[in-house]
Amino acid sequence: MSEETSDQSDSELIKSKFEFEKYKYKVEIIKWFIGSVALVLVTALINYGFKDREAGLNEIQQYDKYVTELIILNKDIAQKRMLAQFFAHVTPSEKLKKGWCSYYKEVDKEYQKMIAPILKNDSITRSKYFALQNNKEALTTQEKTKLVALKKQIEDNEKMINPEIILPRKNNSSYEDALQWEEEGFAFLLNKDVTNAILAFRNSENAYNQFHQVYEIAQYLSQNRRRLADPESPFWNTAFRKIANDFSWKMPPEIREQLANPNE
Repeated sequence: MSEETSDQSDSELIKSKFEFEKYKYKVEIIKWFIGSVALVLVTALINYGFKDREAGLNEIQQYDKYVTELIILNKDIAQKRMLAQFFAHVTPSEKLKKGWCSYYKEVDKEYQKMIAPILKNDSITRSKYFALQNNKEALTTQEKTKLVALKKQIEDNEKMINPEIILPRKNNSSYEDALQWEEEGFAFLLNKDVTNAILAFRNSENAYNQFHQVYEIAQYLSQNRRRLADPESPFWNTAFRKIANDFSWKMPPEIREQLANPNE
């Protein structure tokens, strides 16, 4: 074998050893990556999954005091819509946020259907009100009375369009608070203010669970809210008699008498 051939063989051998060492180095890099970096990433993903799940469970526990009372048992679609809208924006868990967003879309459909006639009535009422208001100095006594009634109707419509949110039940139930809210509820009821009557009766129930029949009265008024939106509606007499006959357990006798005989 010539000297030139021997040198070429040695060169190829060195090159082969060099390639093998590079291969071993790459293998060690991959092993290090799998053993450290990949392990850290997998651990982080698992921890994130557990933390996300734990956050979701904590959120569900927090929602529990709202959901049953303010959504499942609540017939007022405006209240349900506001709560869904709130949680759809502030919920940190992405899975729960998507759920709240989907629920908001559903209740918003019901809300738009419910609010449409109220908005129409509000638009007509405001037109009549401003027509009289612009000619206030020349109004007759009858027209001035009508102006006051229209203003009251606008205020009632505003309460229905932008209702106050009902707070969840307090742990320290108060019989005195329930009694006071019930009295205010009957006062609003007799004044044919359905929005504030509902709020007062619900606050009474929230203060003291199963207090008298305030829950049933609030539910009945909520179910018939549109029919009672107008204080001049003839349905008010029907509602008064219904409440006096069906929801009068522990109702003050003088209140029941006024409700049972609304025309006297």
